[in-house]
Amino acid sequence: MGFKPNHRKKFNISNCLKTQLQEAFEKPITISGQFLGIRNIYHGSFNKRTVIFTSYKNGGAFSLESQLELAHALNLERDMSVLKYRTQALKVTLSKSMYAIPDFLILNNLHNYEVHEVKSNLKSLSNEKIEKLEITKQVLKSFNINYKIFDEIALPSKKEVNSILRIYKNIKNVNIDKDRIIQAQILTEGINKKFTFLLEYLSKYKYSYNEICYLVFYNFIKSNIDI
Repeated sequence: MGFKPNHRKKFNISNCLKTQLQEAFEKPITISGQFLGIRNIYHGSFNKRTVIFTSYKNGGAFSLESQLELAHALNLERDMSVLKYRTQALKVTLSKSMYAIPDFLILNNLHNYEVHEVKSNLKSLSNEKIEKLEITKQVLKSFNINYKIFDEIALPSKKEVNSILRIYKNIKNVNIDKDRIIQAQILTEGINKKFTFLLEYLSKYKYSYNEICYLVFYNFIKSNIDI
C-alpha cells in the first residue's frame, strides 16, 4: 500500500486537446506546493522508486514515478530553452478504447509545446507498446506538437543525478549578470573542468560556491560533476 501526497478532487478533463494544453499551465498549485497531474502517483508503494521533486523553474513540486523521470526533470531544469513544464498533464485520446497520458508537457522559449515520454529501455518494449507510442506521436503531430521519447541511455545515470542534485540545491535565488557569466567562461577556457578544480580556481576570482554551482548547473561552464 502507498499513500497519497495530496487529497484532491477528480479533475474534469476536457476531450479537446487544445483546451487541455491551455489549462495545463493554468491549474493552481496545491496548498502543499505541488502541481498535480491527471493521474495521482502513490508514494511509498512497495518496490517503487517515486519521488517528489521541487522545481525552481516552475515554482512548485511534482510527483514523479521513477528515478528516470527525475533525471529527465533535471535535464528540463537545466535546459534554458524550456520555459516551464508539467507532468501527467494531458490525456490524449488515441481511439474509442485507448488513450495515453504522457510523462511531460513542455512549453519552450518559442512558445511551442513539446511532449516527452520516459521509458526505461526502448529496446525491451513490446510491439503493442511501440505501436501505442507511434499512434500517440501521430496524434500529437496533427496538433503540431513535437513528441520525443527518452530512455536510460539518453538520461543521466543515478550517480550523475545525485551529483547534479547536490549542486541544484545551491542555485536558488542566485543572480549572476551576463558579464560575470562571460568572464567565467573566458577564465575556464581550456582548463581542467572537474567540478572540484573549478571551485578552487574560480574562487580566486571572487566567485562564490553557489555562483559556481549555478554556472555549472545551467551549462554556462561544461563540467565533469564529480561531487
